[in-house]
Amino acid sequence: MQETQRPVLAFHLILTCYGFWLPNDPRGSGSTEVWSDTLKPFGPATYVDSSRSVARKPHDNRLRLLAKSSLQYPQVRLTGAQARVAAIGMANYLKNRQIVCHAFAIMPEHVHTVLMQMHRDISRVASELKAAATKELSVRRMHPNETHRDADGKVPSMWARGERHVYLFTEDDIRRRIKYVQDNPTFARLPRQSWTFVEPFIEH
Repeated sequence: MQETQRPVLAFHLILTCYGFWLPNDPRGSGSTEVWSDTLKPFGPATYVDSSRSVARKPHDNRLRLLAKSSLQYPQVRLTGAQARVAAIGMANYLKNRQIVCHAFAIMPEHVHTVLMQMHRDISRVASELKAAATKELSVRRMHPNETHRDADGKVPSMWARGERHVYLFTEDDIRRRIKYVQDNPTFARLPRQSWTFVEPFIEH
C-alpha cells in the first residue's frame, strides 16, 4: 500500500505473461482474487504484502504445475525475437509519454522495469505498456497466441491480469531496484540486457 506521507520518486513495475505466476501460486502472489474457474479448484488467491521476491520460497511444486496444466491456453513464453519486438512497442510508448526508464529487462515470461514518477496512475501505465507490446507483436504477426484465435478471430491476451508494482521513496530504493532489474536475466542464466531507451540514473 502506498504511504501517502512520503513522495513516490519512482516505481519498480513487474508485468507477467499469461500463465507465468498464477494468483494462487503456493509461494504467494500479488493477487487478491482467482478469476479463472479452471484455477479455483487449486485454492484461493495467495496474496502476500511484501516487496521481496518469493520465487525461491519452498513450495508444493507438484500443485503449482498441476494448476498450470489446467490453463485454458498454453503458458506464454516469449522467444528472443518476440521479446525484442515487445520491447520496441514498450519503448515507443515510454518515449511518446515522456516517461523516464532507468532499468528494463524482458524475460521469456515477465518484464521488469524501473520508471520515474510520471504523475500518471501506475496501473494505467502498466495496462498501456502491455497494450503497446501486444500491438507491436500483432502488427508483425508475432503474437505468441496467434494460433489460438477464436471463432471471431480474436487472439487471447498474452498477459496475466493486472500488474505488480513497488513504490520507491528514496534514491537508495531506486538504485537497489535498478540493480535487481539489471541482474534479473542472470538469475535465469541469460545474458545481461542493454536497451538504448534506458537512461542512466544520476543521484543528486
